[in-house]
Amino acid sequence: MRMPRAESRWSAIRLLALAALACAALAAWSAQKADPKKEIDWEGRKQGRKEETQTLELPRDLPLAVVGETRRLAFYVTPLSGKGLLSQQVRDALKGLSRQASGETVLRIRAFVAGAGDLRRVRDIVSQTFGDRRQPRPAL
Repeated sequence: MRMPRAESRWSAIRLLALAALACAALAAWSAQKADPKKEIDWEGRKQGRKEETQTLELPRDLPLAVVGETRRLAFYVTPLSGKGLLSQQVRDALKGLSRQASGETVLRIRAFVAGAGDLRRVRDIVSQTFGDRRQPRPAL
């Protein structure tokens, strides 16, 4: 016995939808079998892999003494800066020093600060600044 045309269309659409669903399930199952570490939970996040915490590099210590040619020594004084916090003032002073030195190697920096904590902060900023510029670190 033959079905009417309308029912055969709906059954064909159902059959196609069922086939598409089966293909999608088969593709998801084969992808999970290929890499079992990448299980995905209902929110879509990857499980099995922990987020790694970033560790910052410690700034390299400044040398206690440096060697330089005494015939070529020059002394520079940077202008005082009253704007911003200590770190901004130190960066401004280092920028002014690099402009005055015009590419010459800086051997020693003398900084006047209020406390020991400030001196450690100045040492870190100087080490970072000269490291970023790929210049030899001066004594402090």
